[in-house]
Amino acid sequence: MAKNIKQKNRSTVIAVIAAIIICALVFCSACSQNDDNQISIDEHYGSEVHTTEEIKLFFEQGLTDKVVLCADIDIGNDILNLSEERKQITVEGNGFTLKGSSDCVIRLENNTSLVLNDITVTGECDVIGCMENAELSGKGAVISAHMFGVRCGKKLTIGENSGITVKSSDGNGIMARTIYIEENAKLSARAKLSALQVLREELVIGVNSSVDAVTESDYSAVKCTGTLVLNDGAVFTVKNEDSYHGAQADYIVVGNDVTINADGGDKGAGIFLFQLEDDIEVSGHCSPPLRKENGNGSIKFKGE
Repeated sequence: MAKNIKQKNRSTVIAVIAAIIICALVFCSACSQNDDNQISIDEHYGSEVHTTEEIKLFFEQGLTDKVVLCADIDIGNDILNLSEERKQITVEGNGFTLKGSSDCVIRLENNTSLVLNDITVTGECDVIGCMENAELSGKGAVISAHMFGVRCGKKLTIGENSGITVKSSDGNGIMARTIYIEENAKLSARAKLSALQVLREELVIGVNSSVDAVTESDYSAVKCTGTLVLNDGAVFTVKNEDSYHGAQADYIVVGNDVTINADGGDKGAGIFLFQLEDDIEVSGHCSPPLRKENGNGSIKFKGE
């Protein structure tokens, strides 16, 4: 009897141990399978995308910071959000187009950085929206909007060595409190209203950087209710295809070897300044001639 009880207990222990081992194996297998799937997803969505679902997943949780478009993608009413946690990502467009129809196509959270290379991003309303500070960089990037190409609540930085084109069929190209263009960058903007509109603070064009801004209607191509800063070697080109100013700013600060080519409409000026106290000399031209509201300063254009 005692022997039978011992054998029974031993059988029970063996059965329990076997069950534990089986459960552990199943659990490990499941974990291993999930890990494999996660690696596969992260590799796929961190390198190449073909669909809306794939690019959304990359923006939301991709473990890499670069993605390559392999087709034109229309995200419809979705919005791609770059979070503060993701911080910085690069989209290699490979010549393809990213399109959206919501309030904006890409939303940048505070202090995030988006790099767009060889891509066209189009929006039925705005293309890029950022509530606070953000950086936009890249080469061969075309931003084409119905309303705002880029709308930024605080400071928008255009990264060093960038080449970016912004278009707006019915609104502004870029609107921000401050636009800071870093060294050796080229920014082109064409809009129905102002191509560049700076509210309150500064439009800073970095060393050896250039801005080419055109408006198609009775708005200044560049409107800066603050200070226009042109650093050494900067090239500033503005044109009004209607009747108003090429550019207007409250104040201007000019470095060495700066070029200004300003063409306004027949009722405006190439450049209109609220205050001008210094005598400045630059290359280029201004037509119609410079106008100023206050101050005894002047701008001499070497090309005239």
